[in-house]
Amino acid sequence: MNSPDIQRVALWCAPHQQPSRLLRSFSRCEGVVTTDEPLAAAFLDYRRRYHLGENQRSLDELGTWNAAVDRMLGTPDVEPTELSLAPKITWVQKHLANHLLLHTSKDWLLAFRHVIVLSDPRLQLAAVEHRVEDVSLESTCVPHQLAIYHWVLEHADAPPLVLFEEELVASPRKVLAALCEALDLRFNPDMATPSLGRVEGDAGWYQEEHELAFLAEETLAMSAARHPRILRDCQRMQAEMMQHSLVNSGRGGLVT
Repeated sequence: MNSPDIQRVALWCAPHQQPSRLLRSFSRCEGVVTTDEPLAAAFLDYRRRYHLGENQRSLDELGTWNAAVDRMLGTPDVEPTELSLAPKITWVQKHLANHLLLHTSKDWLLAFRHVIVLSDPRLQLAAVEHRVEDVSLESTCVPHQLAIYHWVLEHADAPPLVLFEEELVASPRKVLAALCEALDLRFNPDMATPSLGRVEGDAGWYQEEHELAFLAEETLAMSAARHPRILRDCQRMQAEMMQHSLVNSGRGGLVT
């Protein structure tokens, strides 16, 4: 059986977003296979070893990481009949941006198209405050996204596609159609409709799931006021990435 052509797409998200809905949207697109956080286990294994003093950042001690990368560069885990019928498959892999070990070789990223999903930095600050005591710029994950953005821009043939999560919330059909066009996929209107099969913990769809729906504007403003320097740094970094915005928009990336 001949293997199909595979287009690999990496979605780089922040830990405090809810990007699984975007992955579910892609699962409704013809010829698309999705995988959720294929680097997570390798990242956690590396962090455990590093904090225990077992990892000196040598390639031999990155075996779990290298194995995960090899799987991502292989063939997606789907039924053989599906592979045999599809001349081309798009494999969408969703990652948390901080799962990328920035000190390792990133040449494997050249095998992917890259989509960077940003979010309102006030939301990310508020979410971080709920999870950690020491809020830092790194904990927002924006620096990781910027590092990926620069590497792809410098080394890859195609620039990264950048979108704001709030754009997806405000205009899911518009954003998803533009994303499909950029990735040479056929847009399915069902991608922008509520989930047909709810899973446990699935609160709904775009507007219903979005964290902004349950964080009052006052809460966001208070978080921003407590961390003005981090907020400014996030906004500066995001503005730089928005030079390759997928959707023409105003107000620093939010759809007007």
